[in-house]
Order: sequence, then structure tokens, then C-alpha cells
Amino acid sequence: MMHMRQGSVVVKAGDHVKQGDVIGHLGNSGDSFGPHLHYQLQSGPELFRDPSIPFRFQNVNRSLVPGTCFHTK
Repeated sequence: MMHMRQGSVVVKAGDHVKQGDVIGHLGNSGDSFGPHLHYQLQSGPELFRDPSIPFRFQNVNRSLVPGTCFHTK
């Protein structure tokens, strides 16, 4: 997850989280145009080197196209 508000993330690697848990707050960090959450799974820690891994959200019934956004409830 990227572009979180600096200092707002309250979890760390290895923590167990469940639906509804707060993990941090939306922000506008990095090279972004407004507050949002960038969620990406990838095969390693190097952002521009390691490939992304496909995934599916349970509550989204549409195709997700890289570089586009969608809104959920």
C-alpha cells in the first residue's frame, strides 16, 4: 500500500489484521494527485523491478485495469 499519510500506519510486517481493522490513513505522499490508497501485490520489494501479482477483491465485481481507479463502499 502506498500514498498513506506519513506516520499514520499502525501495523507492521507480521501483524494479523481482520476486516474493519484500521491500518492507517489515506494520504497524498509520493508522486500523487490527491489522497488515495494504492494497493499492489508484487513478487518482491523492488517497486519497478519485481512484477505485480494478480489478485481479486471479494466485493468488486468488475475487471481491474492497471493504472485505473474504482470506488468501493
